[in-house]
Amino acid sequence: MNNKYDFQILSAPNNGHVYLDSAATSLTPKCVTDKIDEYYNCYNANIHRGIHDWAEQATEEYEGVRPVVRKFIGANQDKEIVFTSGTTHGINTIANCFCADWTIKDTVILSEAEHHANIVPWQQLKVRQGLTIEVIPLLPDGRLNLNQLHTVIQQVEGRCIISMSVLPNATGITLDYRQVSEVARDYGATVLFDGAQSVPRVKTDVSYCDFLVFSGHKIYGPTGVGILYARDGFLDEMPPYMGGGDMIKSVRFDHTTYNDMPWRYEAGTTNIAGVIGLGAALNWVQNIDIEKIYQHEKEISDYAQKQLNKINRVSVLYPDTEKLGLVVFTVNEAQSSDVATLLNTQGIAVRSGYLCAEPILVNQVGRGVLRASFGIYTTQNDIDRFINALNKVMTVL
Repeated sequence: MNNKYDFQILSAPNNGHVYLDSAATSLTPKCVTDKIDEYYNCYNANIHRGIHDWAEQATEEYEGVRPVVRKFIGANQDKEIVFTSGTTHGINTIANCFCADWTIKDTVILSEAEHHANIVPWQQLKVRQGLTIEVIPLLPDGRLNLNQLHTVIQQVEGRCIISMSVLPNATGITLDYRQVSEVARDYGATVLFDGAQSVPRVKTDVSYCDFLVFSGHKIYGPTGVGILYARDGFLDEMPPYMGGGDMIKSVRFDHTTYNDMPWRYEAGTTNIAGVIGLGAALNWVQNIDIEKIYQHEKEISDYAQKQLNKINRVSVLYPDTEKLGLVVFTVNEAQSSDVATLLNTQGIAVRSGYLCAEPILVNQVGRGVLRASFGIYTTQNDIDRFINALNKVMTVL
């Protein structure tokens, strides 16, 4: 599979770049940027407010994305789909709405592999309200220690939410989310899955969770837009995270009546163009088939890890465990930032540092790392160019 032709940035004259940073932000196909341009050039108006033609078309296009998302993730109702600014916004909404009154008897369970957006909001809630945070370690192969999850959840006294990434951006190892869901159901816990990395490459089924969050810019859509899926009834009566226009039914100086789901969590003028662009991106992915994307990225990930494991000075994180979408590694006796800088001079774009997942990388590696991450446009030739460039870098470092 090679879909480079769908991406104008990759077909630009004399481009020659190998983009291996899709876990941070995927590239955007021309059909998506065309759809965004259409909004700004043809019916640029606010939604839910005006009765003129442009406003009505903008509202129709915007609201038309909800059923697209619903079908894509297997939700039951359009009202379960909340538009956000991204994964971080979605997690913060759950922390500040669903868990608004949680105390020290209530528990949030995380995995060791979480990125900062699934750590910091819970820490802030702990400071304000005193809830308990439990962290489940990974096994030596990078998979979640399910036995420890059983042990921890048995000791929870009050309410409990398990909040975990289906595909951590610092490991590339898929969480056994079905098992996690079963444990949660056995003990009456709520489940929040972070699908930022998984939704673009794994068929999503929200029957295994109560909340799901993901970002548009990681699934070939625009930045500044994302999705919060909330199972029917879980957020309907919760206090909204933000106040302002569109999340209200009526306002008086002595009281406000909030809107219904999902609009009660979409305060102010949202990213209208971004939502419309996200709809185009999801339709594009659907037309290609998520199963084909999964198979392609699995093959690319396997090939990249195999080639990296052959290099003497390279240490792959969890080298014997299958990855999907990315491979994390270090170069012995070299700083990750130096390696990334020199790769860039050869037209190879990778991520370096702590990947917004500092706790696990400090614990498992002790320093910054490098990450090569892939998309539908990544080819075996791209990996070969990356490996050749990496070998050249190591001759000077």
